[in-house]
Amino acid sequence: MATAFIGLGSNLEQPAQQITQALNQIADIQDTQLIAWSHLFETPALPPKDNSGRYFDKQQPNYLNACAKVSTTLTPFALLQQLQDIETTAGKTRQALEWAPRVLDLDLLLFDQQCIHTVSLILPHPEMTVRDFVLMPLLQLEPTLKMPDGTGLKFHLEQLNKTRPSAIKTLYKPELNLK
Repeated sequence: MATAFIGLGSNLEQPAQQITQALNQIADIQDTQLIAWSHLFETPALPPKDNSGRYFDKQQPNYLNACAKVSTTLTPFALLQQLQDIETTAGKTRQALEWAPRVLDLDLLLFDQQCIHTVSLILPHPEMTVRDFVLMPLLQLEPTLKMPDGTGLKFHLEQLNKTRPSAIKTLYKPELNLK
């Protein structure tokens, strides 16, 4: 069995409900067991930007973020497909704008200590070490978690905190309807 970590985020259509529903659906993925999930974290939204890096002056609601730890016999690609199916069911549409508002975003962050770089999947997630809204819930789940290169996630969070204060608020742990 492989251990994988998944990032969850939403800022549209009742975000707490979207994340809770997604966690329940992750628990239902065949050959996969939901081991643990973090509290919800509220994160200020960044303005959307396009592929050229141009920002748009568009206000959007704050995000709710969380992380989940699963054990699975699926391949990383099969697990990613399952996560994308959950996103599609929730109504997610692929957008050209980065940081655009979204109903649900599920990111495969780590899969054991595998390093994969393909068009459809990059592991570890390429931006996870510069996102406190990913690092904080991951460290809540596993305080000694390390990247495949051996660096601890706590180190990455400490580096982020040196450059800017965190505006993230810890909320509560969602209650799930596990079968």
